[in-house]
Amino acid sequence: MLHRYKLIILAFVLLAPSVPALSMEVVRHTYSSQEPDAQFEEILYLTIAVHLTTRGYSSTKTSENAPYILLTEYIIRGTVADLTFSLLNTGLIDSERARHTITSPIDYTLEAALDQAIDELLALAHLDEESTDVQHTQTAIEGVLSRKDGLSMSLDEILAARATRVYVGAGIQGIAFFGEISDYFGYGAGGIITAGIRKSRERWSVTAGLKLSSQILFTENGISGGPVYLSLAGADLTIGTGYNRNYRVSAGISGGGAFISLEGDGALLTKTVPYMDGGIQLAIPVGSSMCAVLDIRALAVFDQDFLILAATPALSIRKEFIP
Repeated sequence: MLHRYKLIILAFVLLAPSVPALSMEVVRHTYSSQEPDAQFEEILYLTIAVHLTTRGYSSTKTSENAPYILLTEYIIRGTVADLTFSLLNTGLIDSERARHTITSPIDYTLEAALDQAIDELLALAHLDEESTDVQHTQTAIEGVLSRKDGLSMSLDEILAARATRVYVGAGIQGIAFFGEISDYFGYGAGGIITAGIRKSRERWSVTAGLKLSSQILFTENGISGGPVYLSLAGADLTIGTGYNRNYRVSAGISGGGAFISLEGDGALLTKTVPYMDGGIQLAIPVGSSMCAVLDIRALAVFDQDFLILAATPALSIRKEFIP
């Protein structure tokens, strides 16, 4: 599908490299939504503009001299979009020539649904009856192949980015204590395992999952005793930037059970207390479905005897899947 886009667009741009004012049959595209989505509007513009070229019409987003306006009103409901197309004559009162409404999944079937909707809209407007030679008009699509504003994701990439993803991750984690506990332990080191789901939109993303970690704690000089272990198991929630950036910055919190274990007299003694942490996270792609995650949290473990406070930096590799 994307190869078709690239070949058609390249052909039209080579034939008509200027803004499509060279044809009198120009359609200006405008959009209306209570929750605007620039990436989705790019999908609509690219798909509809390519199809309009096959009908002899050029496309623009900016020209005020276009004789026709295509107003697209849309509502996105998860993976489904409600769209209402209105074809207007420019500068005339009561200028609506035709209106057509569809509901379509936001997936590989969207292109065909849009093509059919535009054909029906043009038929309702009776444009072909007025412009019998419109099929021979030179056409162009303004703005394609020259976008430098970060909106250059392909249709398949955008659809994949909007999909719910399942992830698993593993890495290393350190812990540095402060407050009263730092008289006994200075720092510790261990590992971390994460798993959950992530949902992304253009400007935001939400991740919910589970986090497991375990560290061995190193005592300060003069403190005797067997090894001490601190393990955490809890639910994790982060909210961050969306897929309009090639990295993701998030704020996160987690909470659950902290397991403090001490080796002594040949046995491992463990007690469980609640914990909570919060901090920031940076995820950078290292492949098509993998990312490196730097996570820095402030940790509070609510022991009955004293409050354990610490900073817990972690570095992990996360693998994502589309279920």
